[in-house]
Amino acid sequence: MGILSQVKGHAIVEHIKEHAIIGVPDGGEITSEIGAALIAYNTAVIVPEIDAALIAYNTATIIPETAATVSGFNTAVIIPEIDQAISDYNSTTIIPEIDQAIEDFDLNFIQIDNSDSPYQVTSTDATIFVTTASGVVSIGISDAQCVAGRTLRIADNGGMASTNSITVSGNSTTFNGYDDIALIEDYASIEIKCDGTNWILI
Repeated sequence: MGILSQVKGHAIVEHIKEHAIIGVPDGGEITSEIGAALIAYNTAVIVPEIDAALIAYNTATIIPETAATVSGFNTAVIIPEIDQAISDYNSTTIIPEIDQAIEDFDLNFIQIDNSDSPYQVTSTDATIFVTTASGVVSIGISDAQCVAGRTLRIADNGGMASTNSITVSGNSTTFNGYDDIALIEDYASIEIKCDGTNWILI
């Protein structure tokens, strides 16, 4: 109800109260009825409309905006940041560390001669250089050292294997089906890989 209507209504009521028109309810009743009508209008129309508007605003605007913000934040910020962190960690930490470990393992070579014979291969051996100037050399590889995928290289870097041989043997493991293998040519070398049970020449 507009302000003008309210003012007119008030003037009419006052006029009735002042002149006590016969046959018309007194001003108090009219005032009460108008008040009741206004209250009813406020309660039944204005308040629900405001409530409905607020609910619609909350539902259509605030909640979706909040949800979109949260979703957007998760999608655009959190997940990519986590992915990036994992990617960075993999790229800068894990992969280089693995690469370095492989490189270090490949670079882990030893030099032995007759004074070390019989030599037992250790878990850190990757390449074994052998000099036989002072006599033959035997190299033993225990079953525990035959780990699937492991590669060993053994070489006559003294160039005297034809004079003093280099023999490589395992316990129960074999080398291409043989119990042992011998290097009998100068500067000969072998590379073997464990298949989990035995050694294979590669």
